[in-house]
Amino acid sequence: MTMPGPKYGRADFDGFAEIPWDFKAHPNKNAHGKESTSVIANDWSATVHAVKEFGGVGVVLAGGDALYNDEDRSFQTSAKRQESTGLPVEE
Repeated sequence: MTMPGPKYGRADFDGFAEIPWDFKAHPNKNAHGKESTSVIANDWSATVHAVKEFGGVGVVLAGGDALYNDEDRSFQTSAKRQESTGLPVEE
């Protein structure tokens, strides 16, 4: 498998081995304890392009219990700041 996989617009697949692969980690419950019933995958357009180009896509989904210990979601803020500026985030 080669990593990362192909990119379509802003969406990229995590790996490639005969077809593009999307890896997801999914919690059984959200931060409020409610059962989590949906998974966010690569966007529709990227998936359609990959299927047209390679004949299919694969998804590896790992599910389990999660410990939510970042209520401020600082990981998201840091990543967005780095993405918008291109500069490393100082902790």
